[in-house]
Amino acid sequence: NVIAAAANGGFLSLILFALIFAFALTRIDATGRTALLTFFSAIRDAMLVMIGWIIWIAPIGVFALALTVAAKTGTAAVGALFHYIVTVSSVGIVVSLFAVPVAIWGGRMALGRFIRASLPVLAVALSTQSSLASLPAMLRSSEEMDVPVATSGVVLPLAVAMMRATGPAMNLAVAIY
Repeated sequence: NVIAAAANGGFLSLILFALIFAFALTRIDATGRTALLTFFSAIRDAMLVMIGWIIWIAPIGVFALALTVAAKTGTAAVGALFHYIVTVSSVGIVVSLFAVPVAIWGGRMALGRFIRASLPVLAVALSTQSSLASLPAMLRSSEEMDVPVATSGVVLPLAVAMMRATGPAMNLAVAIY
């Protein structure tokens, strides 16, 4: 049940359904396929606009939460929060630094070219903390790195949904903290 999987966060079921649905689209007439692709493209574009709005307004909400905490606890919370951010971020940076040599070796690419293509993605990732918000930048950067669209269009959404290497390490750091 696709609706139940979406409601319960069953990403594997959703991905499997999307793959089967995409293969089924190749078997229908061009008119129907074009209509569905246009429909889903419009949904994608609308969702990206909504994500842009959320990213734009999120700092206001974070500021309001921080102001509330500061008003209740004073400056003591600032030091604890700073220590927490440094600890968790350091773990994420270390895991990410281990991934760079793997990406360069696996992609057979020069370090400078990889870093230049990755900078927009890193800027979005650091500013939003959202893998999904980083996806459009990842897709653009993969084009700059000459990754075929057929490959990046499948691998990157799967990676965003399921293969976040820093997630377990940073969650462990949060638990230890």
